[in-house]
Amino acid sequence: MMHFNAKTATVNHINGQLHVEFVTVKGKQVTGVLADGAGEQFLNDVEDAVLEQSHYRDRGAAFPLDRGAA
Repeated sequence: MMHFNAKTATVNHINGQLHVEFVTVKGKQVTGVLADGAGEQFLNDVEDAVLEQSHYRDRGAAFPLDRGAA
């Protein structure tokens, strides 16, 4: 497994394949090609992770007038 800190991520459709391009925080470019049929699962995983991240950031946040506000 490869691990790196990505600054940006871009997905392009090229000749029937999905190419995922990352630019690391150090400015290096890493490109991967998703296998046939992997695009939908990749999209679902990204969506789930973004939702988890937003919930993580919002933890403890509550409407200011909520009597049980953190």
